[in-house]
Amino acid sequence: MATINHKRKYMGGVLTLLLLLIGFNTLAAEQRSVEDRTTNVVGSAVIQGEDLAAAREQAITNSLGVALHATVERLIDAQTLVEWFQAVDRELYSRPNDYIQGFRVLAESTFGGHYRVMVQTTVAADKVAAKLTDLGVLTPQQGLPRILLLLSEQNVNDVQPIFWWGKNLLQTPMVTEVAAESVLSESAFEVIDRRQVSAALDYPQMLSDEQAIELGRRLNAQVVIIGQAAAEARPSSVAGTLRSFSAFVTARALRVETGKVIASDQKSALAVGEADTAAGRQALENAATLITQSLAGQIAESWRQAQSGSGQLSVLVEGTGGQIASFVRFRSLLGSIPGVKGLQLTEMNANSAVMAVDYQGSPRGLAEALLGQPYDTFGINIYEISENGLKIKLVPK
Repeated sequence: MATINHKRKYMGGVLTLLLLLIGFNTLAAEQRSVEDRTTNVVGSAVIQGEDLAAAREQAITNSLGVALHATVERLIDAQTLVEWFQAVDRELYSRPNDYIQGFRVLAESTFGGHYRVMVQTTVAADKVAAKLTDLGVLTPQQGLPRILLLLSEQNVNDVQPIFWWGKNLLQTPMVTEVAAESVLSESAFEVIDRRQVSAALDYPQMLSDEQAIELGRRLNAQVVIIGQAAAEARPSSVAGTLRSFSAFVTARALRVETGKVIASDQKSALAVGEADTAAGRQALENAATLITQSLAGQIAESWRQAQSGSGQLSVLVEGTGGQIASFVRFRSLLGSIPGVKGLQLTEMNANSAVMAVDYQGSPRGLAEALLGQPYDTFGINIYEISENGLKIKLVPK
């Protein structure tokens, strides 16, 4: 057992995290534009008395919150959001206007004592990601693999699926392809530009694992994502000329070096519109976004675990009760230490937390590295170093 006491102060204020309940009484229908990160959302508010103006403003505010939340969900998984909700609420949800580039009311309606608006909203995703990184909620991914997308799609009026690796080289990017590339790029993956292929490849639409791996090797990919997506009209209809459409997508990710499946999932999504093709494209885009978010997390975790020379240490942190801000800062600093390839919160209690840390080095080396970090209004007491990890207590100043 070894005991190391450390307290430091750095320039900066105290980050106070408050748990605020935000009443998003909303019906969200996200329609994401990959290029400008624009969403169409529906916000709702209760009409108090006869004050329609106030209800309208509240509905707009709620819609902006929904759009912001959708962007947050694209950057971090649901479990992480639950763990760090107080920080995200305090720094993002409580002031959505800081992250909204612009919005436009497309339609509005009153019914059943509610005022509803459809708002086209553009969220500054880069600012959201930067804030999440500053808080330690989003940690920069390093050493992630190069990915080749092998996605086929079939829209409502397509006779058969379209794909780029067949007898006829498809030059125009597909909806699912563009949506998946956007999600992967925002998650710090490198996506191979398949436009470097200058001649038809003559592979079948339904690729075997062996064929997909062969393509991956030809284009210098480390991971290939194989998937099929299809959209169809739903039997139900919406008021007026609007119709509803659904898209279903299934996909798996293979590590090229080993041929092993490292991620897989299936998702479905809806869209509403007057034109079959346009609404079908929207449904395909929505479904591709959902499944790529899922695959990205699985691939990143698998890749981190497979990194040579790294071992998983358990880091117990006590004294977190009433010091959530300090714990957020500590986690951020821990993730920035050279040799730390990933960390995951595995347990959270009233006054303690346990993290699994992939670290290239010894527990004592990690303890010494922690001593060199710039803490603010708290210190740390590393009261135990073992071959399995560290036990640390946060010490308030």
